[in-house]
Amino acid sequence: GLKMNYELLHKLSMEENEELKREKLFLAKRNDILHMEIETLKKMIRELQEEKTFLESEVESLKSALTFRKEQNAYEIPQYS
Repeated sequence: GLKMNYELLHKLSMEENEELKREKLFLAKRNDILHMEIETLKKMIRELQEEKTFLESEVESLKSALTFRKEQNAYEIPQYS
């Protein structure tokens, strides 16, 4: 009767608690993994931004060298043979 119902409910609630504990552990572990992935991605983004900045300055340097070369060539006296 009543005692059996109580024992069954108690058993079910204990099983449910164990299931919730497992789920909590799983979610905590998943959360940690996601945080580590986020940190890795942030680091990759920083590295790509640094590389982009470096490449942009390289491009500017090459452009100014090219401009300088063009200006030099414009002032050269053509050779007549």
